[in-house]
Amino acid sequence: MLANAKVHLNDTIGRNQYVKAEINIMRKEILFAQDSIVKMQKQIAKIKKEATVTNKDYIQGSKHADETNNQILALKAKHEEEKEKFELEIKKL
Repeated sequence: MLANAKVHLNDTIGRNQYVKAEINIMRKEILFAQDSIVKMQKQIAKIKKEATVTNKDYIQGSKHADETNNQILALKAKHEEEKEKFELEIKKL
């Protein structure tokens, strides 16, 4: 009976050591995962900032392009008006 108890105790100690080793492995995996998550969060924050800057630049570029197109249209309209005035002056002469 004592021999059986010793065998059972040794088995339990062996399983305990195995489980402790598995727990240590899982702890290392958790630390690695947490580290990876922190790195990814930093990358996401950086990319988010870059996207915000890019969007602002795009919006400014679009506004500038619209303003330029409006100026071009205004100049064309003025040119046409002056052309008509010139043609009328030529006809008068």
